[in-house]
Amino acid sequence: MKKYKSIISKRISKIAASMIILSSRMTEMIYAAPTGGLTSEADTKFNLIVNTIAGYGFKFGLLIIFYGAIQIGLAFKNDNPDGKVQGARTAIAGLIVAAVSAGADKFIS
Repeated sequence: MKKYKSIISKRISKIAASMIILSSRMTEMIYAAPTGGLTSEADTKFNLIVNTIAGYGFKFGLLIIFYGAIQIGLAFKNDNPDGKVQGARTAIAGLIVAAVSAGADKFIS
């Protein structure tokens, strides 16, 4: 069981790292405009980048919720109270990530 948790944790870490790299490269695209302020083209690019990151963030949040639900189920099987709490915390964290990503347009505009 620990082997599978380790594998899943490594994959989630790789996904998070790739999202950070993707967001930093998209940020470079925003500030590469030669003009000093935001133009309508730059504003459009910014909104496109935010929506892309929010879409991936929502999917990542759903993945975290799924992983937390699996943890809760296995904790009930093993009658592990600490595992139940950890699984619930993981699922709630995923819910927060998904909710913020779904409402990203409300934060930006």
